[in-house]
Amino acid sequence: TLTAAALTTALILGAELLAVNVFHDHRLTDPLTWLALGVLPLAIVRLHGEFLKGRRRVAWAMLVNGVTVPVVAMVVTVALAPRFGLPGAVAGYLSATIAAMVVGVALWRRGTAELRSVRPEFSNTLLMASAMPILVVNVAQLIGQHSGTFVLGAMAGMDDVGIFAIA
Repeated sequence: TLTAAALTTALILGAELLAVNVFHDHRLTDPLTWLALGVLPLAIVRLHGEFLKGRRRVAWAMLVNGVTVPVVAMVVTVALAPRFGLPGAVAGYLSATIAAMVVGVALWRRGTAELRSVRPEFSNTLLMASAMPILVVNVAQLIGQHSGTFVLGAMAGMDDVGIFAIA
């Protein structure tokens, strides 16, 4: 989550550079700034999905990782985008990442109620070292999910990026 927080900060600070240099449209600065706020919740979603898989709660993990974000994003975007345009679509995405994070945390707490009183007997250093592969996978997933859009934005127009993102 520290890396996701750092990435969120970098994206917020670099939103104008991305808007102007990658997407060639300064009007995207505000939407990119708001979209950057979805990075941290999405990273937490991915982590909780993996945690749930580790607890053999695969259906819950699929709900968290693969269902909640698209369904909530679709519902909120369909409700808000016709009236508010791009800000409505941004609100749909942010709502979806936050909803999925809440669902993931709630399912994790529900699935690990018996572990709340357990106190670990291992070092934080070992924990962080063993979590590094999950961090790398999550960062790679985020980059993989969005790199096509960024590359297309650098090479084509905003309309092409919009069509690509919808498809």
